[in-house]
Amino acid sequence: MDEIERVSGYVARRQRRFLTTVFFPELDIESSSGIVQFQTNVIPLRNDVRFLIPPTIENNSTYHILNGDALKEQFPSIEGTIIVLRECLIMGNVQGNTLRDFFDNRFSYLHKAHGITAEEFTNKGEKELSKICELPKEAKVYLWFERDLFCQVNLWFSAHLLHTYTQVEQFFLVLPTATLLYGFGGMNKDELTHAYEHSQELTKEQIGIFHQLWIAYQQQQYDQLRAIAQQHYSTLPFLLPAVEAQLKRLPNKDGLGYPELLLLSLQEELQTDHFPTLFKAFSKRAPIYGFGDSQVLEIWNRIK
Repeated sequence: MDEIERVSGYVARRQRRFLTTVFFPELDIESSSGIVQFQTNVIPLRNDVRFLIPPTIENNSTYHILNGDALKEQFPSIEGTIIVLRECLIMGNVQGNTLRDFFDNRFSYLHKAHGITAEEFTNKGEKELSKICELPKEAKVYLWFERDLFCQVNLWFSAHLLHTYTQVEQFFLVLPTATLLYGFGGMNKDELTHAYEHSQELTKEQIGIFHQLWIAYQQQQYDQLRAIAQQHYSTLPFLLPAVEAQLKRLPNKDGLGYPELLLLSLQEELQTDHFPTLFKAFSKRAPIYGFGDSQVLEIWNRIK
């Protein structure tokens, strides 16, 4: 099996982890347009947190926040309640002065870009994220995230929710032992268990660092983003490569960032407009981004 076939096979698994179409992989990613306006009875839980459906938190002291359903499907028999983060916060509008505004902006983007309905967003996205905000103080939280930009931004947001809305004091970061390209998708259950057993304990101060990174990312304060990553390189070395990858996404005078330029370069190099071929090559060439085919296709459609 040659390397491109290995990447191709991995991509099929990776998409479910990253929810290629965010919540439902079977959705046609080019089938929708427009924005659905919806209003239901919202339930006030905090001054700036209102959920369409109240979260149901199991009576458990251990919680695992997973970045996508594919990891849930291959998750080993480890004690604890699973919370799945089904998002792609490297794409679309992430603004919002309150969490309610943020959720509304995310729904607008996900509906327009991926055809996600209000019901799907509420049940598969917002309701699950709401569970993080309601975790009890005595919880032990394991954050299962990889080192690529896609995962890192989702990690920063998860930490932001923990930092802002909970009093949780025990945190652990579970990182994959596989390469950047393959991540958790390249690990079996025994290897995942080993990663869990060797998780890195995080302090509340380090959760605060991730929270600061999210705020800088959300507010597009890129000098601050780099400064935070550089300041904590000795203890959190995986931050800086992801941050540098984000900075390379910033557009040049022609409106193109590194991902756009790489796709155009691959088009010329491979002499093809065939998207699956371009996507496989992009994934191999730039694994630091962690993009699924949905994200790369969104970029490709803007520039082709």
